Amino acid sequence: MELDQGIMQKAEVLIEALPYIQRFNRKIIVVKYGGSAMVDEELKRQVIQDVVLLKLVGFKPIIVHVGGKEISKWVEKAGMDPVCKRASGNGRPHHGNCGNGLKQGQQKPGAAG
Repeated sequence: MELDQGIMQKAEVLIEALPYIQRFNRKIIVVKYGGSAMVDEELKRQVIQDVVLLKLVGFKPIIVHVGGKEISKWVEKAGMDPVCKRASGNGRPHHGNCGNGLKQGQQKPGAAG
């Protein structure tokens, strides 16, 4: 009986999602990827599964790397100094933490500017 309950739950989720699947069919969907999802193996797996599902139901997913601590680490390895300059979702400058300990527009201490 447990299997039947699981199937019913999946069916309910699909029924709820159907209007969105129809609305966004063949549309480009941007998936922001970064932060914890890049360093936690289980989160990585879940993100990839979700992106595959989006593709299978007819969306056109594009994964955008949003940076954060991981990109700052690689920028430093390349001998460069990370600088945070980004906009919020509404197109205005973001004034919060950029994920690397810097505020928007700040450079690492001692970085040439």
